[in-house]
Amino acid sequence: MASLPFTSLHSQTYHHPASFLNAPSLSRPSPSRSIPTVNHFVAAFPSISDSIPRASISILHSIGEQSASSQTTDDALDAAASLESPLDMEICFLDPETPPASIKEWEIDFCSRPILDIRGKKMWELIVCDATVSLQFAKFFPNNVINSVTLKEAILSITQALGVPLPERVRFFR
Repeated sequence: MASLPFTSLHSQTYHHPASFLNAPSLSRPSPSRSIPTVNHFVAAFPSISDSIPRASISILHSIGEQSASSQTTDDALDAAASLESPLDMEICFLDPETPPASIKEWEIDFCSRPILDIRGKKMWELIVCDATVSLQFAKFFPNNVINSVTLKEAILSITQALGVPLPERVRFFR
């Protein structure tokens, strides 16, 4: 039987003066560089940013960019508080080039999101589209109203808001 030689590995300990901890190379990056602004979001997700009202984008931009000025920040926060919460908004889109009567099959997903409501519970998002993505709808719901009645009311509200007929076939994806 062959034996393998075992060599002992010694870890080396390095001692640095206390001034090493305060070296300028270890300083934290400034918050303006580490926190993404709304402009980063708009650039990364142009289709979603088109559905956000321009007023909210400019107000959010002013909050992130002008945090040094307390008066400007207070004004921007007051204006942002008057806007709808993103959880209260719904996204409704119907391609103007597609006749509403031609949309007969819908794809639906009702899923929980890692977004917490006031109670600390996860929010649920209803996503509805068709195969050609001519119809798009998204809305958030608190977890205590998720049931078949809510789904039925949401489907009826889509048909009323966008003027499309009830679907002949619904496919649940995921």
